[in-house]
Amino acid sequence: MKRMLDALPKFQSFEMDWLLFVLRRVNPTLNCFMIIFLIACGSPGVDDKKEQENYINYMNEQSRTRPIYEDGNMAFTRTVAGGTDIFFLGAQGEDGLNLTNLGTGKNEQPALSPDNTKIAFVSRRDATRGEIYVMNINGSNVIRLTNNTYWDIHPCWSPDGTKIAFVSDRDGQRNIYTMSSIDGSNITRVTNNARNDDSPSWSPDGKEIVFSSELGSSTQTPVPRLYKIKVDGTGQILISKTVTEHEIEPSWSSKNIIAYTRSDANGAQIYTMNPDGSQVTKLSDGKGGWHPSWSDVGDKIAFVSDRTNAIRIYTILSDGTKIQQLITKNNMEFEPDWGTPPKKP
Repeated sequence: MKRMLDALPKFQSFEMDWLLFVLRRVNPTLNCFMIIFLIACGSPGVDDKKEQENYINYMNEQSRTRPIYEDGNMAFTRTVAGGTDIFFLGAQGEDGLNLTNLGTGKNEQPALSPDNTKIAFVSRRDATRGEIYVMNINGSNVIRLTNNTYWDIHPCWSPDGTKIAFVSDRDGQRNIYTMSSIDGSNITRVTNNARNDDSPSWSPDGKEIVFSSELGSSTQTPVPRLYKIKVDGTGQILISKTVTEHEIEPSWSSKNIIAYTRSDANGAQIYTMNPDGSQVTKLSDGKGGWHPSWSDVGDKIAFVSDRTNAIRIYTILSDGTKIQQLITKNNMEFEPDWGTPPKKP
């Protein structure tokens, strides 16, 4: 709890309901605690007890009538004038809250931390190539983690929150690296392949990483497939069973199932498999789907589709049923991220 409060310095009155949502997500019984918190600390602009009571009543009414995202916090990317920004979907309902809001440059590839207090993301705000940054989930305290002339992209938090896996071409081809999530120190190379690697995702126990790689395919017509490797760089194995279909963007669930994007006769679709490559299952309905991200509990997948001639975020249950459009803003929305599930004790 202290970590979450520390991550929200100097919150304003319009953010108080958002803070309430975050606290409720940690513990749904925190209504009384929040009321005590508001009365004790005083919300901005509230000077006396009567006004405090009115404010609390207003907040309670808002929590009943505003659209609250029931499946937990999500970060995603949306097109805006001048580029793309990172948005947070919580108490803001279907519209989301713009966290980067620069108007220039490009902010993309958000990744929520396991404790839901921070977001790693890629930005070109200070460079011509993408660098990795971290911010609080209200957009404050932005820290730059990488700083070089190469591409550093696709951040993904370790289940214990201490490291971030990412992709970089600093040594030639794109490979997988890890670094400290605090300051970007202790950069360690995980893969050492002669072909491009992309999209790392951690196993629930934090001991392995699944990723896509062009390894083993021709340079003229590369076919990325899924591999997994131990975090210390040993034990790399191919888990894809196909030799012709592209398999990319893996997401490893808390229930030890890997969702990923696979191309077939109908284009990009959402599939799942076991970590050893067995039990391959097609989830999406043939109308297109890519960039899967598991919910914390592993019962639902967010993904992107252009099935309505617009790029939107959808959700689907782990058994392939109940496809629902999540956001309806008149912009392109993509790269949904429910975050790395926290490591279980």
